[in-house]
Amino acid sequence: MALSVHVLCRNYQQDRIIPRMARALHDRLGWTLSATFEPCPAQAGGACDVLYLSGYFEAQTLKSWPDVPVAAYFTHKEEEPPHNAKARLFDEIARRVDLRIVTARMYGAMVESYGPTAQAHAPLERDRFVLAPRPAHKAPVIGVSGYTYANGRKGEGLVKKAVQSP
Repeated sequence: MALSVHVLCRNYQQDRIIPRMARALHDRLGWTLSATFEPCPAQAGGACDVLYLSGYFEAQTLKSWPDVPVAAYFTHKEEEPPHNAKARLFDEIARRVDLRIVTARMYGAMVESYGPTAQAHAPLERDRFVLAPRPAHKAPVIGVSGYTYANGRKGEGLVKKAVQSP
């Protein structure tokens, strides 16, 4: 008998990486997916066996802590400014869940002292990101995408240095 897992993602219909990862779990593994978890959504047996928080911060949407094991994805720890509310939430949820999932080794090191931790790669979206033949360029071409934040945590400074390099 397979475990029934429910994925909680408040914005699962959006076109951002965490909602796309949540939809991949639903589409590829058959896990249920919704924006709420009150009570555990109906499954074949009437309840799920495990709750998976698509981001540790989804714990804030719970009215009460579930009676089933909880796993959570730990995206990153917001460290600026020091001891901010998001960093405290990161640690609080890391202590509370039964399994911590990370994609980056550095975040795994931050949560593994709290209990079982696994590193998993984000799914490849080969239909979305296609390597196309490109013409030869005399100068290197740098392409980036994503969101930036005031604290620079996405590496904007590194991109700027790369663009300015000879």
